[in-house]
Amino acid sequence: MAPPPLPSHSASLRSVGPVSRNQSTGPGSELANAKRLLAERIAELNRLRHEHSELSARLSERDTRVRALEGEVQQARLEVSSTASVPIARRLEQVLQQLRDATASLAERDRKLSHLEARCRELESQHREMPDDDMSRFAALERALAARERKIRELENELSLAHGWGAQTEDDLTRIKGIGPKLSQRLKDRGVVTFAAIAAWSAEDIEEQAALLKVPASRIRRDDWVQSAKSLIKP
Repeated sequence: MAPPPLPSHSASLRSVGPVSRNQSTGPGSELANAKRLLAERIAELNRLRHEHSELSARLSERDTRVRALEGEVQQARLEVSSTASVPIARRLEQVLQQLRDATASLAERDRKLSHLEARCRELESQHREMPDDDMSRFAALERALAARERKIRELENELSLAHGWGAQTEDDLTRIKGIGPKLSQRLKDRGVVTFAAIAAWSAEDIEEQAALLKVPASRIRRDDWVQSAKSLIKP
């Protein structure tokens, strides 16, 4: 008996229950709670899918074994009817016992499979009950947070300039291996205008700057921007 198909992964992505509007009013908190609930539901559904897959494989193996045992039973019956051999009759009884054991195992696995299917239907029902406008609210919250992060970066740049970073003499950052005119301009837009600023980067700074510049952090480490900057600083 082949198990019925499970809901698709795309359907599971919407299986999150409605986010309570009585939770934190900040967009960051709402989105974090919603994402946490979504991750929990997806993880549970993935676990159920994995269990379903394992049970399906076991059922397939059981079906194959049952068919093989039935063939052995039929063959044994033919041999018994023709020879009335006692050893063959004993073998027939063993095969019949194995068949009974396999049938009992099938009943238990069918019960577990029914439980998994019921849980999947429950998750699918929760997905259908989730209003479409909640998904739109998630997207709106993500856009709002992205805009807020951009504003924070802009304010940080302005604050750095206000503390005198803008008054520093700019170095030719293209002298550092791996930094071309475009990357140099991106760095200066972020207030990184001197060899000393790059020379002071920590491992965490490299990861952060790589993300902001949209370049692999491995490239910065490979070209060794930090050491190159240190060597260019005039004593």
